[in-house]
Amino acid sequence: MTFKQSRTCLFFLILLLPSLLLAKGPEAEISLYDAVDRKLIKLDIEGKGGYNGECILLKVTNVSNYRLNLKVEPGTMFQSDEDWWQNLVVTQEALLAAGPKRISQFGLFTMCTQSHNAAPSKGSGFSLGKKAEGPLLALAQTISENEYQSSTAQSAVWAVTSEGHMGNIYGRNPEMVKQLCEIVSEATGKPCDQNNYEPREHHITTINTSFECLLLDYAKGVKLRLYDQNGQMVREYLKDKDMKPGFYQFKVGMHHTFGDSATFTMRLENESGVLNEKTVTPADSIVRLKKLPKETFVTFELPEATTARIGIYDSEDKLYILLADDRKFQKGFNRAAFMDGRELPIDREYFLKIKKEGKTIVEQKFHVNAADAKKYKPMVKRGQFRVTIKKAIMKGKLVIYDANGQVIWVVFEDSKLYPGKKGYNYMFQHTQGPDAKFTLRLLNDWGQVVEEQEVTAR
Repeated sequence: MTFKQSRTCLFFLILLLPSLLLAKGPEAEISLYDAVDRKLIKLDIEGKGGYNGECILLKVTNVSNYRLNLKVEPGTMFQSDEDWWQNLVVTQEALLAAGPKRISQFGLFTMCTQSHNAAPSKGSGFSLGKKAEGPLLALAQTISENEYQSSTAQSAVWAVTSEGHMGNIYGRNPEMVKQLCEIVSEATGKPCDQNNYEPREHHITTINTSFECLLLDYAKGVKLRLYDQNGQMVREYLKDKDMKPGFYQFKVGMHHTFGDSATFTMRLENESGVLNEKTVTPADSIVRLKKLPKETFVTFELPEATTARIGIYDSEDKLYILLADDRKFQKGFNRAAFMDGRELPIDREYFLKIKKEGKTIVEQKFHVNAADAKKYKPMVKRGQFRVTIKKAIMKGKLVIYDANGQVIWVVFEDSKLYPGKKGYNYMFQHTQGPDAKFTLRLLNDWGQVVEEQEVTAR
């Protein structure tokens, strides 16, 4: 074989290599994980709503030039984008035909794996997770092989992944209950009894709820627990957590087999007693909150060095977010900026406050409501402060105040200023709206006003 012939053979081998790597024929299969690892496909995964059944909508973009027969095996995991939604595990094997350079959509049968979380809602986002192992994989395979797409099987999954109650594994199919019980018992060490094997209709009531509370002080060893109508604890969502003062929201899921009329009591408690409680019913939902502005700031002057508490308060002076305790501020002008982005109830006004020994020394209002937030979004004002200085100033300050006399910005301080006509450029940010008015004051060494000018926000 000549060198030219060998080069031609090598060229054709390179052309054939992708198809040889992909498959040996038109019906060959490739696992979903392998296709992703080899970057043959891109995935867009969203929930269809619910905790079991066809709960995943898989959108596959085949970026290759080949038809792909994607095998989705039982035990394939989907990770929720929100930590309060449940992750899902595939419980029915699927073979998905994805055409070359096309986007295809498929529904997948899954079950939830975190009974303490809420059931995913329609349109909720997911990503491909690591494949299940051990008892969860064995359960997913058994459910798939026998087509046990039932609430009984869902209870078995929760018994393995979330310490669910063994008593919830029952149903009208004795063989199904037996197989599921064997896997769960081996994994947990808890046996099934005659009550499990008594044939009867299985039904799960699912509740998505949230628990809101306002702690007035520090609390240690806090627990969030759910109790039934007899006062028996049926679930623990939070255990021995130390919490600081402020507002809290816990988004949780509640799944039970006690019937749709059953009610429960959720309590936040510690050794000192019940800190807060609420009644949980099937009519519950997740209380929607509004995210705070990403950055909250306040500028202020202090006559002396100060150690103080900083927090977000409502109009009734109730502390909702403790940003810092015992924060040290230097004498003179300070600018405190905080990146937070947490969520709070939307029906209140909020203020960033600095308090010393319970007394407010600095206060700045900010807005959460959508209309107000748009009107009072951060704005930047630029300009030039013109002044004629008649006598030299050794420690001059140019300060910007709002209509309430609150310091908004310090352009400069402790600056030596010489006599003559001067123009000092300034720029500051505020959240007081387009109609706000501000006053610029040039102060001398003793804090006396040398010159002042009024400007508007526009």
